[in-house]
Amino acid sequence: MSSTSNAKKVIVVGGGIAGLTSAWHLSKAGFDVQVLDAGNTPGGRCREIVLDGVPVRAGARMLYSFYSGVMTLIDELGIADEMVKLGHASIQCESTTKRYPITFGPSKDLLFGGSMSLRTLLRLRKLVPDLVKARRSGNPDDVASLSEFDHLTLAEYLREKGLEEFDSNVVQPLFRGARNWNTQDVSPSFFLLTTAFMAGHYAFTFKQGIGYLAQKLAERLQVRSGVRVSTIEETATGVRVLANGAAGEALELDADLVVCATEGDAALHLLKGPQPYVTEFLGGVRYNPLNINYAVLENAPGRTLDFYGEGHPCGLAIMECVPGSGRAEDPPKIFCESGPEQSNARLGGLENSQLLPGLEQHIGKAAPGAVVQRWVNQWIPSMLPVPYPGYIATLKKFRSEQAVQPRKVYFAGDYLGTALVGGACANAGDTAQLIKSHWA
Repeated sequence: MSSTSNAKKVIVVGGGIAGLTSAWHLSKAGFDVQVLDAGNTPGGRCREIVLDGVPVRAGARMLYSFYSGVMTLIDELGIADEMVKLGHASIQCESTTKRYPITFGPSKDLLFGGSMSLRTLLRLRKLVPDLVKARRSGNPDDVASLSEFDHLTLAEYLREKGLEEFDSNVVQPLFRGARNWNTQDVSPSFFLLTTAFMAGHYAFTFKQGIGYLAQKLAERLQVRSGVRVSTIEETATGVRVLANGAAGEALELDADLVVCATEGDAALHLLKGPQPYVTEFLGGVRYNPLNINYAVLENAPGRTLDFYGEGHPCGLAIMECVPGSGRAEDPPKIFCESGPEQSNARLGGLENSQLLPGLEQHIGKAAPGAVVQRWVNQWIPSMLPVPYPGYIATLKKFRSEQAVQPRKVYFAGDYLGTALVGGACANAGDTAQLIKSHWA
């Protein structure tokens, strides 16, 4: 995209979906934008990668039609015809005592599949007023739009409503599987917003995979791949970025403005002499790690998708048997997502090889007949920002500070909205709008 000769020069640090989205909106507004991405291909956690010959998703698994920022991008890029709606997955949940079907959102299986007692089913009506409020006045792309529950954990919120069984049998397994969070670690706002907006919307991906959106954005932008930024420093005239290029060469790049669009827990380490309000907020941003093992198989299993409750002896959050396409580059496999406890143990130094004997034993029981050829590990140290109790208050304070006056360094990412692709895109659009209001 073109810019005028006297346009403000902007460097976007991070070529994930937030960085690409902010660059897209700023380029449209006439700014001279360059994106620096550490990866070989842009997209961050919203793309496909190949690990040891196995194609995998780098993070995000699906998108939702209630992502307003994403849907705007799809419309502007003219790629709506590439969307593929996803049907409701058939999920079996296994606790330490029973096995039953569960779903995302209301369904016959959820209500009558044996996951909850009649008493708990009747108590679900206690959620209705809060869900109605979330739908009417909340924004699913912005967790801060529903701040009144910020003092509670989701587990505490459900316990106050007498819904402990709903938590342990439904919400906890779904959160562990889809987000790798435990309900005692996050506030209720994310749950209420996403649940409220499920009705009338759908999940989707693209014909060419989840990374197609990032790919189409990058094609229209100046993206420099393989660049690892080490320092972002404000100067008298703008901002200086120190980095190493794809060949290891030292780079010193100057710009008028920088958008830091890395994961939130990495941003502070790049900033030289950040202002106190920035240090205070970024120092409190937390991401959960995610450990995944793929058992590449010699034979094709039937497709199954199992979620596991907290305390299950296998230690997993998800096990999914994937038959593959029959092509050598897409072999049959079993996707084994570690639960939060195993993922955090790996972050603390546990070797992945110590998990494999237990996984092989569980596969022997859960997928009899599957013959494991080899294992492929995927380690994501920063998967999703954790919206813990009290986080919304600090987030709102930080965003207010950023907006007070023109800055040289701005921020974009999922940790500044809702911890999903939609939150990352929406916040990146908001950041671009803020920059335009300050500098255009």
